[in-house]
Amino acid sequence: AGGKARWGILSTAQIAHKVVAAMHDADNAEVVAVASRSLDKATEWAKAHDVPKAYGSYDELLAADDVDVVYIPLPTAMKTEWA
Repeated sequence: AGGKARWGILSTAQIAHKVVAAMHDADNAEVVAVASRSLDKATEWAKAHDVPKAYGSYDELLAADDVDVVYIPLPTAMKTEWA
């Protein structure tokens, strides 16, 4: 990835809208995927935010070979399960 960290976003939560914009602006980051519990929601979000891949489950994103780092914009109560 040319020295860039390849990011996956584990949720389409509201805060992710702000964070993905910053990731796109960063020279050392590339957003490669987003996951939601709904593939339709992930696909729609990915198209709206210029993210190439969408997954319909968090587990799929976590298993992806092209994701180096995962951002978890989930409510605090849910983060422990996915961190």
